[in-house]
Amino acid sequence: MYTRQEMKLLARERFKEQWFTVICSSLLLLGVIFVFILLRLDPKSGDIRGMIAYCLGWLLCTTINGFYLKVYRGEAVKPEYIFEGLFQNILKKLWCFVLHTLFVVLHSLLFLIPGIIKTYAYIFTPFILSEFPDVSARDALRISERLTHGYKMRIFNLWISFFLWEILSLVTFGILSVVAIPYYGITLAGFFSEILNDKLQTGEITYAELGVEKLDNDELHDEELDDELYDEELYN
Repeated sequence: MYTRQEMKLLARERFKEQWFTVICSSLLLLGVIFVFILLRLDPKSGDIRGMIAYCLGWLLCTTINGFYLKVYRGEAVKPEYIFEGLFQNILKKLWCFVLHTLFVVLHSLLFLIPGIIKTYAYIFTPFILSEFPDVSARDALRISERLTHGYKMRIFNLWISFFLWEILSLVTFGILSVVAIPYYGITLAGFFSEILNDKLQTGEITYAELGVEKLDNDELHDEELDDELYDEELYN
């Protein structure tokens, strides 16, 4: 498992490889978020439109995380890929959203800290829904809990390491967020990919649970990442 600094280094490399496409996707995403905000602020929109905005936001969360995962893996992408598969398995995704919200709220009622812990336990759920469409809604939450077991503090520290980016995004009225959002997203996608790979190798998670057969390129993927890290450290 790579360190946070190494993961951020890899994320920057992936970002630079397709920087124009990634920034265009960020602008597109920010435009959609702006529309969602207007729906929530418009007093005429009512609770129904607000709920629709929340549901669409969750669906978009699954596809945008799938987009960042592709970027992390070095796959060629286009800005419109952030909407790829938006309405596929829509009922399962929405049911997962309901369960996710319910469990986080129930834990938050106990105390604030359990709610935060549960939020981080489910942080990989959108990646799982996007990457493994055969996994059920409840299993996606369970697998995310098992993936984050032992890694929650590292994931929290990752978020803390981007706190300055968030401040700068606010200071620049959201302009810097076109870089900050994908930078964080690609790094988190890297965490998901590497933690999943580690837990598959140790048998804590099985390919059968994910509804896929064992990938033949796991070792090759690791070798490519090691080579990239070595090259980056050599030239910096």
